[in-house]
Order: sequence, then structure tokens, then C-alpha cells
Amino acid sequence: MFTGQLIGYVGADARSNKSGKGFYIPVSSKFKGVGDTEDKTLWITCFVNFDTKIMEYIKKGTQVYVTGDIFIDVFKKEDGNCIPSVTMNVSRVELLGKSEKKDETNA
Repeated sequence: MFTGQLIGYVGADARSNKSGKGFYIPVSSKFKGVGDTEDKTLWITCFVNFDTKIMEYIKKGTQVYVTGDIFIDVFKKEDGNCIPSVTMNVSRVELLGKSEKKDETNA
């Protein structure tokens, strides 16, 4: 089993439907390609498979700490390209804070 920990900002409000509860955390990386530096973002799907009231507080921009089992797969897009798919079955989630957005009116 592959277990991991992650701290990040939630990319969209947490959702709850018949297939479960969850949210997404983006992980960005930068690497030097041929001639240029490339930015890549990998979205980690976090599933919460236990009863918790914390889901109502997980909104876009909320910083969270999660730990759980990680599963890696390949997702084939409509255009035929394959991209990695990372899913975490969350066993623990903690709220750490909210993203600080700059107030542009006070610039």
C-alpha cells in the first residue's frame, strides 16, 4: 500500500454526491524542457469515505492537510492523450487556513 501526506490549497469547493465526498488539490511543478521551462499541474482527487462535518468548510482556496492511501492510474482524454490520474482515499483531513488574496483596491 502506498500512503502519503499532502498540504495544499483546494482547487474547488468540496462536493458530495451518490458516489461519495471529495475535493481536488492541484500540485504544480516546474521543469526545464528542451529550451524552455515548463509548468505542469497535477490534480489529486481526494475521496473522503467517512462521516465528517468538515466537508462543509472545505471551499476553494482553503488550505488542508490530508493523509491517506494513494492510487495512480492513467486517464485517456477524448483527444487520445493519456494523462496521469492520482487519487487519495483520505483517512485524515485537517483545515489549516484560507488562501490570502491581495486586495487590489488598496494597491
